[in-house]
Amino acid sequence: MIVAGIFLFLVSACTSLSLVGSKIGGASPKPIFFVFGLGLHYLCGMNAQSNIRSIEVVAAVIERNGAYLATQRGHGALAGGWEFPGGKIEPGETPQQALVREIQEELRVTIHVGDLLTTVKCDYPDFHLTMHCYLCTLEHGHIELLEHSQARWLTGSELYSVQWLPADIQAVERLQQRLCPFTFRHGTLADVPTLLRLAEAAKRTMRASGNQLQWINGYPSASAFEADIEHHVCIIMEREGNPVATFAFIPSPEPTYAVIEGGQWIDDTTPYYVIHRIASDGSQRRVLEAMLQYAWQHTSNLRIDTHRDNVIMRHLLAKNGFTYCGIIHLNNGDERLAYQQLRGNSVF
Repeated sequence: MIVAGIFLFLVSACTSLSLVGSKIGGASPKPIFFVFGLGLHYLCGMNAQSNIRSIEVVAAVIERNGAYLATQRGHGALAGGWEFPGGKIEPGETPQQALVREIQEELRVTIHVGDLLTTVKCDYPDFHLTMHCYLCTLEHGHIELLEHSQARWLTGSELYSVQWLPADIQAVERLQQRLCPFTFRHGTLADVPTLLRLAEAAKRTMRASGNQLQWINGYPSASAFEADIEHHVCIIMEREGNPVATFAFIPSPEPTYAVIEGGQWIDDTTPYYVIHRIASDGSQRRVLEAMLQYAWQHTSNLRIDTHRDNVIMRHLLAKNGFTYCGIIHLNNGDERLAYQQLRGNSVF
């Protein structure tokens, strides 16, 4: 009864509200579907009641060109929620055989079933679910939605752009851990020497690529990093406990974005976050993608700007789905190219 009560309360909250406030160092509101998922995630891991049935299922985490297939349930008590496609294991089937059959029945395609990603155990109000999630690839056919209402291919940075069902949230978290080996924390004053070291490494990369005019005259300085730390917007990215990159993750409004020339913002009405002062020591790949994975957990609206000569960053922004919006000017009058991305634009 307690589990069912919690479930019904969360469902009621999510159907009556569109946004809830969530402050993370002054953060803007977080989409309700994410809070809904996290709330229901609490139910996953609770001990199953002895009087509820147990169901064992399989799920396909299908990868294509670096993106993963998410499908939205079209009917039943959990209609509208997003999941990795799959279904029950029938008597006499192996999990792999069941998954191939289920995907044929649901999507009319043939898949290759690879390694086990994770096994999720989750308590719903009236049943206990064990879900084996396998990494898969498409072999034959074109996807047809026979049981789902819609589907999307989500990159690593877009994994939280849909309202996952509670069991699938755990699978998403495991997939994200596999894709992103980094951890994130807020910077402290003791990190300032490390931040300056990362900034110098970033400058060397800029100069080597022909970007001679960005980050000059001692910028970013120790005082700039200290201000970020004071305002709780300095994020340090670590691998195995070692700092490898940093960025400032700042909630709107950004004063220099009030005026944009030669274009317009995609969305100029809802709160957003800005990513500033990206610096990496150059030892890791896919640094920006990892930062975006972090960012998308806290916002659905991102803006960023860069120097015209920063061809590396311009390429990465385009690769990761950002749209060029126009030119903004810094407080000293220097121009920057401005970009924006709204989460959830990767429609199937």
